[in-house]
Order: sequence, then C-alpha cells, then structure tokens
Amino acid sequence: MKKIVLILALVFGSVWGEESEDSQWRGFFGVEGGVGVFGVSGSGFIFSGNSLFNTEHNTLGLGYSVGVLGGWQKYTSEKVGMRNTLGFSFSYIPNISSIKKGETYRENCLFNCKNAKEYDYNNRKAQHYDVYYALDGLFDFVKNGENRFGMSLGFSLNLSVGASQGVGDSVGGITGFFGVRIGLYSQFQNNVFDLVLKTPLGGFCGSDNINGNTLTLGYKYLF
Repeated sequence: MKKIVLILALVFGSVWGEESEDSQWRGFFGVEGGVGVFGVSGSGFIFSGNSLFNTEHNTLGLGYSVGVLGGWQKYTSEKVGMRNTLGFSFSYIPNISSIKKGETYRENCLFNCKNAKEYDYNNRKAQHYDVYYALDGLFDFVKNGENRFGMSLGFSLNLSVGASQGVGDSVGGITGFFGVRIGLYSQFQNNVFDLVLKTPLGGFCGSDNINGNTLTLGYKYLF
C-alpha cells in the first residue's frame, strides 16, 4: 500500500510541477451512464471487497449505472492535466452472481455469533446509490484540438448505500471506502468514453455486505 501511495504522490507531483502560467481551472457538469462489473463481499473482506482480485470469496455480476457529475479540471501542459470530480450515481444489478458465484456470509455480530444468520448473495438483484469524489491525473497520448485519447490515474472516496433482495429476505447497509483507480479515456468534444478499474485500499462497512462497481465501461456527456 505504501508503494501505491508513493506512486500517486510522484504522479501528482509531476502534474503540479509542470504547471504553466496561463493554465486555468475549467468547470464542467454532465450526465453519465455505463455498464460494469459489480462485486459483493462480506465486511470482513473490506480490503479486497469490490475487487476482481478477490476471486475466492467475491460474487461478481453485471450491472448498469446512471448519474450526474460535475467538477473542475485544468491542463498544466499540452498533454498533462488534473481533474476533480463530484458525482452521484444509481446502479441496478439484475443478478449479482451472473458472472461468478460466491460463498455465503454470516451477519455481523458481537455475541452469540454461532447463531448469526447466514446470507447467500447468489442469484440476488441489487440496487446501489453512490456519492463519490475522484481526483485523477490526466495523461493524453493523442490530442487533436478538443479530441483526446489518454490514460487517467488517481484515487476516489466513495460513500455508498446498497441493498440486495433474495428469496424471503433483504440485506443492505452503508459502505465507505478509499480506493485507487486507473483507466483509459477518449474525448470527442463534449462526449467522453472511458474504461475505469477501481479497487479499494480500506474503509468501513456499516452492513453485512459490501456492494460496489469494480470495472466500468462508461459514457459521459458534458454540458
């Protein structure tokens, strides 16, 4: 984890170090939608939940998201910039185990845990509300006017409320986590297409499940 934090510090240090005098922050607002991979893990797996790398325990399913976002960004050189994003999204997962089935999880407990209820997250539908802040370094490989193709690297803070419904029961709660994100993007004037991979480094869970997206193919329209 220390190596990851150091790499991010060096990346953002290089972005700020190349700042030009005439660079200015530019605000943006838009709508977004996408399709992605969602994971569910028990709260004991907070450091690897929502991750494609937690293959032993994690349930993975295909889901769909819509949302609104806004923020500000600037380019400190011709092809290097920084973007701050605040957003709210709603996601729906028809079957949380459509890609990969997982194991059952026991509800959080302090006493008499042997009698704690176990939940099977397989073949459940789920809803997911997410408020997030993301800070990304932008590195354009190709630039032609307002059209760009490049890579983003940064981190995000997420506060999520999720719920999943099975046969005869419903499980949900609140999750907050800090994570690293890396992606590729293509921008054609006001249209942005991106592929983003996220994995959490830590956080808290006020529920019996952790529910969030890991890999997302998205589209954004900026006004």
